[in-house]
Amino acid sequence: MLFELISIILGTTALIKGLAGIFIHDKLYGWAESHYSKKEKSRTIYLFLVYAFLMLAITFYATIYQYTAYGWILTIFISVMSLKTIGLIFNWEKTSQKLVAFIKHDGKKIWLLDILVIFLSMIFFSLAFFVY
Repeated sequence: MLFELISIILGTTALIKGLAGIFIHDKLYGWAESHYSKKEKSRTIYLFLVYAFLMLAITFYATIYQYTAYGWILTIFISVMSLKTIGLIFNWEKTSQKLVAFIKHDGKKIWLLDILVIFLSMIFFSLAFFVY
């Protein structure tokens, strides 16, 4: 049951992010650029970090106490994403500069990334409804 819930949460947040990236592209990435341009992490960044670590904790709880066939898919995905989150926390200045440069200079790649995120959301929803 928890893996289904995790999949729905991940699918929903990925779908919202992907659609926002496509339909309100300038506003979303202007907002992101303003947060990543700061020397210090903003409160919003801390909220994203809390979300990431809560998802990690819930996923490992589900892996240990509510084992489900194919649950390893989410466990591995969340673990890898958490490593990226740890990199963001401890290497804020370098990572944030890379993200700002990516937002400013790689417009086509950002559109492709948003489409990929929507596709990923469909995978999460499929896991929730057909596997877990």
